[in-house]
Amino acid sequence: MHIIEDDILLMTTGTIAHQVNCKGVMGKGLALKIANKWPNVFQLYRDFVLHNQASGTEMLAFVQYCQVEPYLYVANCFAQKGYGCGLQTSYEALALCFEQLSNSVNQRPIYIPYGMGCGLGGGDWNKVSQLFEVFCPEAILVRKTK
Repeated sequence: MHIIEDDILLMTTGTIAHQVNCKGVMGKGLALKIANKWPNVFQLYRDFVLHNQASGTEMLAFVQYCQVEPYLYVANCFAQKGYGCGLQTSYEALALCFEQLSNSVNQRPIYIPYGMGCGLGGGDWNKVSQLFEVFCPEAILVRKTK
């Protein structure tokens, strides 16, 4: 497992992956910071959720890629049905998201926030880190410096 100490929002190339819910809300945590920094990510995410809710399409385990800079993408990993108290992270969906990330980024570095799915998503880091190591071992964990 490769870990760097940095602010994930300062990456300039590659793919920044983060967990999102299936409700169209980026109201807290890293998702809100991403929405504020790159409003197009929120707009694409919101449009995707509204379209899929209207058609009844399941969104869990889907990865949506949004280009934010010439060489930088944000990957919205749909691994939460909703949001609120308690466990919201779906480990199965997160594993499938990690697998898709690993299979689709073609030589671009993948950055995953340390603790993904564990803060507001309520997940257990021991479980998430095992999924990360199995399904997306080439990714770089980014632990924010203070």
